[in-house]
Amino acid sequence: MDEQKIIGTGTYSKVVKMKTPEGEDIAVKIIKPEDLNFVEIDMLTRIKSPYLVRTLDPIVSRTKYGEGITMELKEKNLLGFDISNLSGGQLKRMIMTLIYGTECIHKSSFLHLDIKPGNCLYDNKNDLYTCYLSDFGFSMRCQDPYIGIERDTLVGTLKYFPYEILDKSSPYFYNDKSDIWSLGVTILILLKFKINTKIYYKDEERTSKMRKIKEFWDRTDIPKEIESVVSKLNISEMDKIDIFQMLEAMLQKDPDKRISSKDFNKLRFYTNNTLENYCKLNEFDEYLYIPYSSSYIFDGIKALRNYFKTIYTNSKLEIYFLSVEIFIRMIQKKSFDKLEETIKNSFVTAMKYYGLVSMTRKEYLNLAKDNIEIVKYLKGNIAPNTVYYKADKIDDLILFDKIILSNYNMISFYLFLDLDKIFDYFQQNYNYSTKSKLDVKDTSTFFDLKIPDKNSDRMIENERDIFSFKDRKIEESKLIKDNKITTIVENEFYFRKKIINYLENQKNLEKYEDMFEKVSATKDIYGFYKNYFENIKIYELFLDTIPDLNYFVIEQDQFRKLKTEGNNSNDFIFFISEEGKSSLIRINRKESSAIHYYSNYVEDLDNYFKELKINYSNNYEYGNNFCKIPELCIIFLIHYHSITKSEDFNFIFVSDKTLKIMINFCIFKYDKLKQAIA
Repeated sequence: MDEQKIIGTGTYSKVVKMKTPEGEDIAVKIIKPEDLNFVEIDMLTRIKSPYLVRTLDPIVSRTKYGEGITMELKEKNLLGFDISNLSGGQLKRMIMTLIYGTECIHKSSFLHLDIKPGNCLYDNKNDLYTCYLSDFGFSMRCQDPYIGIERDTLVGTLKYFPYEILDKSSPYFYNDKSDIWSLGVTILILLKFKINTKIYYKDEERTSKMRKIKEFWDRTDIPKEIESVVSKLNISEMDKIDIFQMLEAMLQKDPDKRISSKDFNKLRFYTNNTLENYCKLNEFDEYLYIPYSSSYIFDGIKALRNYFKTIYTNSKLEIYFLSVEIFIRMIQKKSFDKLEETIKNSFVTAMKYYGLVSMTRKEYLNLAKDNIEIVKYLKGNIAPNTVYYKADKIDDLILFDKIILSNYNMISFYLFLDLDKIFDYFQQNYNYSTKSKLDVKDTSTFFDLKIPDKNSDRMIENERDIFSFKDRKIEESKLIKDNKITTIVENEFYFRKKIINYLENQKNLEKYEDMFEKVSATKDIYGFYKNYFENIKIYELFLDTIPDLNYFVIEQDQFRKLKTEGNNSNDFIFFISEEGKSSLIRINRKESSAIHYYSNYVEDLDNYFKELKINYSNNYEYGNNFCKIPELCIIFLIHYHSITKSEDFNFIFVSDKTLKIMINFCIFKYDKLKQAIA
């Protein structure tokens, strides 16, 4: 990537404009690891709206100025934007995109808390102006943005502070209406209203500045000023009435009278438009089936629990449960000999996310050096914190902690668990108190709480049909089931059996027993694989050997030429790019289509399929970087989809037991290949 230049600098970061290999302009926010804002990255990555700036894949990019977060490039903001030449329709569009963006942030359980013209970016494509909210540096996660959250510090930009906190002292209260005031002021300024910046001196204390800003609003007749700016707009009289009504509702000094973003649909300005809109908060796109590493996870959770019991006792519950979630997600992608490091990374990330780091600056800096790597591991999806936010009562969390997180089998299915179903089950089988989770202020209190009494003799620990699975002999016809967990586990069992049957039918297998034992004993399966199979094309070793592995190989060389191997009438393709990255292509010959998973668009493949009269497209919604050994996982996926005919191509975490048997197969096949060549 060349043509890199700095286009913006801030107190803690700089923004670099650069091009991707495909020639697209992107922005990369360069920031020191210790200054990374995990809430900002979480919002940029997980909230999907046409009117919010978003991260791009890959989440981290390297520039000549250092590594940073990859983002959409929007170079212009609304500071000083002149609406004089805008049509009425374009002006309404710009305002409406700001409203949709704000509404989506609140629906996703966040507050922006720094809405102002400088943080409202825009572009003009095909003569259509669109605004995008950006810069989530002051943003906060809330259980309920419409109820709000208390914080000890002031956040935001002075001129846009919500009216109700201008004469308050700590703690400060923020909710969706805090953003609504700031948005109303921003729109009013866009419509050419002026706030007199000379009402205070630059070097005055903040409390003095806040007092003078409040005095400014107190002596301003807000409805009259709204009427003044709206009357000069080049729009219809009906549109003027709609904008006046909207701004008057946004700029009520009394927050109880101010409109909430959940009531925007009561405004005619909001309903009287046809602008495209959607809002989605991404949760996990990871499926981690982890039965053979659950002992490590069990030890890690015990260590985390001990941190919060004995050292960080005043931490909030959401920090503990986020720590556990991050740890479970990250340990699958890191070597198990880094268990202690992963534990520390997890709780420091959770503390930083909620802005409550209970350690010295020196301690934090020592741990924060890994922050960029953490963002990569989590793909920017920092904090779904699903268990905590799905729970309602404190007993939900007590039971989850003392049953689910204390049982090897149940931990195996952590990311598969249907939490609504689990909490319903808890509530039906245990005598709950009336206490909300919000009533428990810290982990010290939480860990002292007792598990509620059962109101049934039924033991949830024995509910193996819900939480765990015991290997058993199965018939291939039974592999297609509604329960995805069961389907994956059974498919793994059947796949392992096929490989074992193949190996047992080979001669002189005893000469490999020592190596097979080393594979079985290793705790660092990824390291073993990399050391043994470096520069070896393992995907070719499985060709035409194991039943139901119906694929052929396409490899792209350094000159971008495509080489095929295997039976090209098969419906799956194992593709290796010129960079050596593995991905999967599924061909639907009836529909003459080929979908490329876990990869960006590849022009050479498009040309290849055009000659075959097959329509090529790529789907990068499903990633593969949380699988320990992507090449082996793709091979297993081919078997899984050949048997189940599933249309869900979410990447599956393959258990260590299966990966080790696949490695044994590769050791045997590679040795035989070397003997044949010799």
